[in-house]
Amino acid sequence: MGGRVWESVAMPDWMKKNFGELRDVSPRDVRIQWRFARDALHSPELGVSRFTYEPGARMPWGHRHRVQEEAYVVVAGSGRAKLDDEIVELSAWDVLRVAPGVVRSFEAARRASMSSASVVGSPREAIPSGSMTPGADRHRTRGARRREHHTALRGPGRS
Repeated sequence: MGGRVWESVAMPDWMKKNFGELRDVSPRDVRIQWRFARDALHSPELGVSRFTYEPGARMPWGHRHRVQEEAYVVVAGSGRAKLDDEIVELSAWDVLRVAPGVVRSFEAARRASMSSASVVGSPREAIPSGSMTPGADRHRTRGARRREHHTALRGPGRS
C-alpha cells in the first residue's frame, strides 16, 4: 500500500496503485476509459491518469491548463493529438509534453486502440477549450470552437 510516514507529514512518502483497480469515470457515451489516480495516491501535487481509447474513439472535447504543463506517454497502440491547430501522430512509447496554454485533444487510430498515461504537476486545474481565457477568441461560441476543434482533428473525409 504505502511506505513509511514522515514525522512532519500525515501521509506515506510513497504509494502504489494499479490503474485496473481504479474506477472508470468516463461519460456513458464515450468509447474511452478514464482512470484518475491522484486521489487514490493521496497526492496533493501530482496527477497521473490513464486513458484507454477504443479504435477510432475521440476525446469529446479539448482542454488546456492555466499554469501547469502535462506529459502524455502512449503505452500501447497509436493515434493522433490535436495541439491547438497542429495534428501530431502518436505511437507506442512516444512521450508528448504540452505547455499549459495549448488546447489538446486525442483520438485513437481508426483500426487500433490507444492507451496513454498523463502526468501533470500541481496545482490541480483545467480550462475546457471553450472557456474564456486571456487571448482566447471571445467572439465564437463554445460549441463552435469545439466543432472546429473536432473537425480539424478528423481531417479531410473523416466523420
